[in-house]
Amino acid sequence: MLGGVERVSLDVRAGTRMPWYLRPGQLVLVEVVERFLQGGIVSLGGQLFPARGRLPTEAGARFWCIVEGTAPEVISLRRLGPAGPGSPGASDVLVALDLPPEEDLKKVVQEFMRWRLPLDRREILEMAAALRGLPVAEREAFRQVRVWLKTLNLPEDAAQAVETYLLGRPGDEQADEGSLAGTAARGQLLLNRAAEAAPGTAVVAFALLARQAAGDVYVVWQKDNETEQDGALRFVIHLSTESCGSIWVVLALRGTDLAVEIFCEPTRADIIRRAVPALQEQLAAGGYRVHGCQVCPRRVASVVELVGRPATAGYAALDVTV
Repeated sequence: MLGGVERVSLDVRAGTRMPWYLRPGQLVLVEVVERFLQGGIVSLGGQLFPARGRLPTEAGARFWCIVEGTAPEVISLRRLGPAGPGSPGASDVLVALDLPPEEDLKKVVQEFMRWRLPLDRREILEMAAALRGLPVAEREAFRQVRVWLKTLNLPEDAAQAVETYLLGRPGDEQADEGSLAGTAARGQLLLNRAAEAAPGTAVVAFALLARQAAGDVYVVWQKDNETEQDGALRFVIHLSTESCGSIWVVLALRGTDLAVEIFCEPTRADIIRRAVPALQEQLAAGGYRVHGCQVCPRRVASVVELVGRPATAGYAALDVTV
């Protein structure tokens, strides 16, 4: 159970800037970088802040806080429980934010926690209400995309355009081929220009046109902990094909080492598996060392499922313009 009344103050004057998304009432994740007698250095939203107050004793410890104030030079936090593996859970967060233990609210909170985003009571309620107005089959993709977009510093109209693109909706235009292409192009452009990407991750999208398939390519670069020059590069490819329907291909690349995952409709899995040896041969001929090619017969709700694995990534913001 979350609880506690201990306060922690972060100094914004020491060469840092106020995180743009912070508002009183949000639940945020804080990490101890260095511990002093009366405080230490902590990380919040990818920035380091001098902190005053009682902190966990070990560097690397993470803990949850409620934002109580965001004065120009000080961030005031109320310290809650530790953030160990699986703790606190979504149910604990609902209690801390005075929300009922409803399943739809829990799923929204879990998605926020997946991306280590600040948790805001009003935003959670608004998103849960929006989900209830959608068909059940569309809710998972909407929840994934809507929460992930909060990791990008986009104005509301731009975020809506990117959401339309990622969910494959025609937007306000008539749903003819030309307007769909225009909506996709605008969504891609705004996504690629997003000033802040998901923690530690940069994403660039491109349209893909082939003889027997059409779709999108998402280039995903996830940096190593503190190494700017190295990191894992992945290509997430979404194809709409006549023979196999919707296919998602993930190519995880580090140097010349390559791992492949293919997500497809269960009824098309055998067809895909028969094509795997030829794919592996072509990749090997291109100079790549293929370390496995896995076929996963399941539906992918949205590209957000495959963009990154934020649950194991460090909570560090990456400022990038692409």
